[in-house]
Amino acid sequence: MVPYKEIISENAVPGALARVGINWGAALVGTGAILGMMSTLMVMLYGQVRIFMVMSRDGLLPKLFSKVHPKLGSSASRNRSHTRNDVYPNGNALWTS
Repeated sequence: MVPYKEIISENAVPGALARVGINWGAALVGTGAILGMMSTLMVMLYGQVRIFMVMSRDGLLPKLFSKVHPKLGSSASRNRSHTRNDVYPNGNALWTS
């Protein structure tokens, strides 16, 4: 498709597709890569909250992180602050607390 020496490492597949004239394929692959990274980060953040809760129950983190929401049964103290700081770095979330 493209000679090995001419592949751009930061944009390998979309760049190669665009170079041979398949612009829609380049856009599709690039968009899929971005969406895949975003979904992976969100799933990892979800798991990290659970890991912090278990580490707190084991005594490796402060007990603040092991509090469980009485109605939902999920980690009560860390969910909102964790999402607010990592997903929304400026502190603006979709809810008010």
